Amino acid sequence: MDENSSLRFFARMGVRFWRQQSLLIILTIASDALRMPFAFYLRDVTDAALSGKPFDTIFYLSLVTLLIIVLMLVFTMASEIYGTLLFWRISMFLWLDISRKILRTPEDKRLATGEYMSLLYDAMAVPIICLMPHNIAYIVGLSFILYALIIISPILSVFLIPLIIVSIILMWRLSFEATRRQSEARMLLDDVMKKYSSILNGLSSFKSMGKDSYLEKKFRESVNAYMDRYSMAVKGFIKAHRIVSLIWWFAPIIFIIIGSILAAKGFLTIPDAIAFSMNVNAVVPPLQFLTRNFRSILGAKPNAKRLKEFLESSEEESGVLDFPRSIHKIVLDSVYFKYANSPKYALENISFCINEGEWLAIVGDSGAGKTTLVKLIPHLLRPTRGTVRINSVDVRDIKKVELRRNIIYLSSNEYLFEGSVRENLRLDDSIRDEEIWKTLEICGIDFVSSLDDAIDERGSNLSEGQRQRLALARALLRKPKVLILDEALSGVDSKTEGKILHNLRSLDITVIIVSHRLSAIMSADRIIVLHGGRVVCEGKHHDLVRSCEHYRMLIERQIIKE
Repeated sequence: MDENSSLRFFARMGVRFWRQQSLLIILTIASDALRMPFAFYLRDVTDAALSGKPFDTIFYLSLVTLLIIVLMLVFTMASEIYGTLLFWRISMFLWLDISRKILRTPEDKRLATGEYMSLLYDAMAVPIICLMPHNIAYIVGLSFILYALIIISPILSVFLIPLIIVSIILMWRLSFEATRRQSEARMLLDDVMKKYSSILNGLSSFKSMGKDSYLEKKFRESVNAYMDRYSMAVKGFIKAHRIVSLIWWFAPIIFIIIGSILAAKGFLTIPDAIAFSMNVNAVVPPLQFLTRNFRSILGAKPNAKRLKEFLESSEEESGVLDFPRSIHKIVLDSVYFKYANSPKYALENISFCINEGEWLAIVGDSGAGKTTLVKLIPHLLRPTRGTVRINSVDVRDIKKVELRRNIIYLSSNEYLFEGSVRENLRLDDSIRDEEIWKTLEICGIDFVSSLDDAIDERGSNLSEGQRQRLALARALLRKPKVLILDEALSGVDSKTEGKILHNLRSLDITVIIVSHRLSAIMSADRIIVLHGGRVVCEGKHHDLVRSCEHYRMLIERQIIKE
């Protein structure tokens, strides 16, 4: 992707904030425009003092000059505060865009957690591109300042031109290498975020082996590599800023000397020389802002490219049809599925029908495609070929939200957030406490004494079986027509699981079970056996034991266990 197209993309996005940008431009121009009357009044008050004008005149001119200084301070502070808040508002706006995009990203297109975290960093670099029109304010403000200086002393302005040119060249050349280092550091930040994500997700596993130091080592290596590049960038930027600042720190002294020499020869007056020298430093802020912004825009190009690619990536399809009032059958017709980076099909030529109210079990070796298959039904994954239909309607044509409210998929590791039991189960729906307690009973939940009981993040204060039963209760409170249990009760003992499945029978819903537990599989009306992404057998347990060699092998090899 052309990086310049990324700049255009986010520049257009900045149009959404045109009102705020317009106000920011006005405030910035106003603060610089006041430099012009300040320069003239400073000259006049100096001239009045040196020429012995009446005290009233000097006082009046001094008062106006002071008022202008106050106004300059007010407008400068207002533009800086408003500009900073607008910058962060755009960043937050992009964060919301990223979150919306993540929620709409297809399951098979999801990025690593660390990459998603890095996108938030990208969102903090990109607003400078959205605020490109603000650079007009600095150009206009610089024009006002230069105009005032030229009016005060055209001769001294001639000496100003080479100083400006040298400053621009120095700022550009000294910060160019720093900008490159900054881009390199951004690339290394992705690795930092991935390693950080590994610590969060793999801590328990590595701790159990006494190898948590391995995660620390890998994270430390990535952090050191990032800091090495980032520190180089920071040093470069600070060096560029300080060298140019040093030049302009001496500028008033230089112009006072030159002005005094020219005044002595009659080319200008002392008040002109003083006014010019006192205002020459006003050139520096807009120059530095322009150079810094241009440099930041160049440095943000890689961030903008990555963020644009993500924001423009494909989203889950959503149809326009309402979900059918009743499900007579679910049909998978010649379904094939292949993951994006895989040369092989995960599923091949899958065709079968699930009738209303039927309990269907799906079994197979690890990697046979069981989870992939059941995720096709609520359209969490999209078939590469073939169709999945509810009655005669393709699931792609049904409204996504309605489809997933009626066909709920539950895995073995459903997420519980930090909050109360009630909050985790209700999810902002208007569900009465009496209904929650009834559902908890169906799910065999006897460990909740109050709906206000606290749940830690990811349900870390609960056992695996307790988390799974709460997740099941949360799903049942949505009153689904189809419930997909993908090892969703693997952490529950077989006796408790049997009671829960018995209770589910009373709800008169279609249930699809993926399990390695024989008792759960035998509770199904029909069993489908997968091998290598294909359906090799289907039928009831006793029939499959007699007729399906692969099913017998699953039992013998303890892939299906008691």
